[in-house]
Amino acid sequence: MKAARVIRYDEPLPPPQIPHYIPPQPRRRQRLQSKPKTNLHKTLAVESLTKIAVNLCLAGVAIVTLFHQLPQQKQQEIKLQEINTEVNKVQARVDLLQDNLSRYFDPTTSAEVMQEQTHLVLPNHQEIVINEPAKK
Repeated sequence: MKAARVIRYDEPLPPPQIPHYIPPQPRRRQRLQSKPKTNLHKTLAVESLTKIAVNLCLAGVAIVTLFHQLPQQKQQEIKLQEINTEVNKVQARVDLLQDNLSRYFDPTTSAEVMQEQTHLVLPNHQEIVINEPAKK
């Protein structure tokens, strides 16, 4: 068996066995060039114009939507007025019926209600009929 070769890190590595090996040159640091201000201004201008254009489009859509909603709102207001009118009519009828209901179940007026409903006269009352004289 062959013995494994032990690599020690403190020993320098032998140069590679490539013919005509040229060691790499150290790289020169390049200066960072500052961007011209005109590009920065152009970028900000384009960004601002894009924002303004998008906001104008959104405002236009909002205005068009409002104009489409106005006729529907008018129709709904007309329907609401009709419904309120009907509610007022029905409310007057409900009030009358509630008054009658409380009157029908009131024990003090039960004799009067029975007399109205049956057209009978109590024995201790006398019916008075007034005849108008005939016109000549």
